[in-house]
Amino acid sequence: MDAYLRLDPDGLQANLTHARLRLKRGDLAEAENVLLKAKLKYDPSAELHYLLGTVYYHQDRNSLAVRELQQSLERRYRPEVESLLKKIQQENLAEDQFKQSNSLHFVIRYEGRERSHALGQGILAALERSFLELSNELNYSPRDTIAVVLYPDEVFQDVTKVPGWVGALNDGKIRFPIKGLTVVDDRVRTILKHELTHSFIRHKAGGNCPLWLNEGLAQYLSGDSARSFLPLAKRAIVQKQFPALSRLEDSFIHLDAHKAAWAYQQSLLATEFLMKAYGLGDIQRLLENNAKTGAFEAGLRATLRSEYADLQRQFEDYVRAQ
Repeated sequence: MDAYLRLDPDGLQANLTHARLRLKRGDLAEAENVLLKAKLKYDPSAELHYLLGTVYYHQDRNSLAVRELQQSLERRYRPEVESLLKKIQQENLAEDQFKQSNSLHFVIRYEGRERSHALGQGILAALERSFLELSNELNYSPRDTIAVVLYPDEVFQDVTKVPGWVGALNDGKIRFPIKGLTVVDDRVRTILKHELTHSFIRHKAGGNCPLWLNEGLAQYLSGDSARSFLPLAKRAIVQKQFPALSRLEDSFIHLDAHKAAWAYQQSLLATEFLMKAYGLGDIQRLLENNAKTGAFEAGLRATLRSEYADLQRQFEDYVRAQ
């Protein structure tokens, strides 16, 4: 990333490019630092205000985010700026009366009832335990505080706009519908660790991890198994209807419940294959190389000495052999 600054260290665009890359890989504090220095040195552009507003949003500093996004729109209209501004305003409205608690690595917001406070403390404790586990499993720890929001079910749907089959969401913040919960049981701990794994992967891979691997790791490290999916996977391979992993790189949100379930199970099965064929150490290095190279296929070649098509063949051979 520093190469961009070396090309034109005194240029605004070099600094904006540097900030975008930092933001993509989840280095929010560094992105903010670069943008604030640029803001002092240059006449702030619409893009600078937008990037700084985005950083503040992911840092859960919504009032500052709104200010920067409004200034961006004043300089130049862009639909993505207006869309983020409306999203923040809707969240602010939904969370207006929420209370907040903090732990070492998290800030959590929830409805201001005594029961919600107790649940929030239980969720913080579960997340801190999962944070320690994931730090050991992935040999990495995100530096920035992670925001968590607990919603009543109807508010979760209003804010996130996700399909009904989605049980929780990590879009930079962990959003969790409490569904009348009063205690943190094993099911809730599994969901929380799943969502937290996405935060770790986003940071460790620099935002360059295909969704199938991201979701597969989140399931695998949360203790899920794809064993029951094996017969379906074998049949699909025989019938030549087994989707290529390269087709599972984009969001599953737009899929219906049946197709989404397949995509998640295939992602988990592919991750189980990687674990058995290469091991967790190589997967850690794959994520690191994705961050260094900026692309999964380049990271794949650097780490596993394999092309995407080769990986697909190895994966299908593994499925057939089970």
